[in-house]
Parts: sequence; structure tokens; C-alpha cells
Amino acid sequence: MCSWFGAILLGTLSCASAPAQTSSGPTLVLRSPEQHGGSFSWRMCRRQAADAGGAAISSPGFLASDWQKAIVPGTVLNSLVHDGVYPEPYFGLNNAHERKLVPDISEVGRDFYTYWFRTEFSVPEEFRGRQVWLQFDGINYRAEVWLNGQRLSEPTVTMLPTGRD
Repeated sequence: MCSWFGAILLGTLSCASAPAQTSSGPTLVLRSPEQHGGSFSWRMCRRQAADAGGAAISSPGFLASDWQKAIVPGTVLNSLVHDGVYPEPYFGLNNAHERKLVPDISEVGRDFYTYWFRTEFSVPEEFRGRQVWLQFDGINYRAEVWLNGQRLSEPTVTMLPTGRD
């Protein structure tokens, strides 16, 4: 079983699909069931509240059942709104600065919206012996990528699709 998770260092994560795929052949799309009809349970936890680092968190079997549900593709704020922590910022005056319903990053700091995202998946048998590509269809600002206890990337700053083999 393989485990994938993204760590957001300075912002939010937006994995538009996060598929694992080969250059030709089958594709595994790691979307959450909430809002996207996927079949992978994603969890998220504020980095400061996590009791482990990336190596442990990205290892198969790491217990994250007490973490909040995450929406993938989506952002930290998107997931927090879905989980009922904050109201929909695009409705009425919910995002008005003076109402203080949604914490403003300029006041609470970057760490407030820095979260670990985590899911587990099994690599299908038809992937055996092939090069597998992890494709992220948009990281919203900055992320580290870990797989099975190994960091695959340094902090990445991007809003564009990116990937890793």
C-alpha cells in the first residue's frame, strides 16, 4: 500500500486531481468523495497541531482518523468551510474584514493555514514494473510532497500543474 500526503508550508493545498498515472495506460485519480465523487478519504491537520513529522505522517498505517475531513481537489479554507468551521466566504458579507468571520492571513499569520493533507492508496497491479507519475493539477502556493516516509520534493511554490515520478 502506498500513502500520499502533501504538506503546506506557507499557504493552502489545491490538488486538482492528484492522479497517479503511467505515461500510457491506467490512471488512479485520488479525489475525495465530498464534492468530487471520488473514493479516497483525505484528512487534514494544522501543522502546529500534528504530533509527528512528514516521515511518520506519510507512512502507511499512520492514524489520522481524528483529523478533519479534507476536500481534494480543494484548499485548506475550502475544507474548513465544508467542515462547518467557517461560513462560506463568498456568501453575502461573510468575508468582510470588519466582520471577522473568516480569519485573515495578514492577521493570523501563514502558519494558521498551514496543514498536512493525507490519504492512502494501493497501487493497482497493472502499474507493476511501470514508471508511475504523481501529477498535481495545481498546488495553491507551497507544498512538500511525501510518499511512504520519503520526502519527494523540497517546498514547491506554484499555482501551475506539477508532478513527480
